[in-house]
Amino acid sequence: LAKVLLKEAGYPDGFSLVLDTETDFKEPAEIIAAMLGEVGIDCTVRLWEWGVLKPLLLEGERALLLNTWGSSILDPVGYVDAKFLTDGRGNYSKYSNPEVDRLIAEGSTSVDLSKRKEIYKEMQRIINDEYFYIGWSIDDLTGCSVDLINWEPIPDSRINLHDASFK
Repeated sequence: LAKVLLKEAGYPDGFSLVLDTETDFKEPAEIIAAMLGEVGIDCTVRLWEWGVLKPLLLEGERALLLNTWGSSILDPVGYVDAKFLTDGRGNYSKYSNPEVDRLIAEGSTSVDLSKRKEIYKEMQRIINDEYFYIGWSIDDLTGCSVDLINWEPIPDSRINLHDASFK
């Protein structure tokens, strides 16, 4: 299917691109590049230290990025305002849509959960229709000593040892 879609888009022989990422994501970037290669897209992985890459992203000088962005508050606003708001701190692609900005503002201030769900659903529909973005998730594997007490893994992947201690 991918080869058919590439041909329909005017790329019957594929094309070349560069995937920029941090050194920590070398392995998943290489897997993605290999998968793209299977459909005729020549993908070169370029590794960076974050301190070098981030200014280039802010200047809009990278075409394709693999990185992560978590939400420590477990609420959509902690993610969408950074990535999709016109002046969001993590909006490296410079995506801008006044309607999405309005929906983010409305969703972040509404206290009606069913209304918020509909707001974010509409925002996501708009983004999916006009923007190239693929979210990805990496499951955490956490191990600890049987002697550790007063600690449990939490959904935001942070490790809070404030109340933890050993027997």
